Amino acid sequence: PDGSTINGTIAYNLVNEIVYYSLGNLANASEAKPIAFPIGNSTLKKLDSNYENRISSYFETIFMDTKVALFRQYKCIYKPKITGDRLGYEASGGDYEGVYEKSNVLYMGFQNQIIELKNNKGIFRQFGEYKMALEQFAKTNNLNPKLQSDTEKMVVHFANLIETYEKPNN
Repeated sequence: PDGSTINGTIAYNLVNEIVYYSLGNLANASEAKPIAFPIGNSTLKKLDSNYENRISSYFETIFMDTKVALFRQYKCIYKPKITGDRLGYEASGGDYEGVYEKSNVLYMGFQNQIIELKNNKGIFRQFGEYKMALEQFAKTNNLNPKLQSDTEKMVVHFANLIETYEKPNN
């Protein structure tokens, strides 16, 4: 909270969304609850408290404007090969009993709400009264809502539309 930095080793468990931190020996790592932390070239952080329906997770900020923000949440789900009760008599299928599937999801912060941006044609409904303008922008620029890079362009355009057409609150 005071903005200070602490050096050490950090690990982020994507499955359980838990941050582990150690000053030295990794075996002595303990659970941490930082506001933000760097991983590679990205910084993951908790959402600002002005979002009413906050999600308790860490996000990467992709784009930030005065009225619109775009965040990426990294996820990992474990999917077992065998579902249901395990009895111990199942045929072994190798060293692993399942797979981890990594993904990431885009969220848009707008009007104190955090909205998951679906990567299909239904994405345009999430822009409210600007739906038709965003559909036209995507068509004109040959943008595919299934591609995150194209969705990012649509959110930046949405922010520009709001800045251009909305009157400031008095």
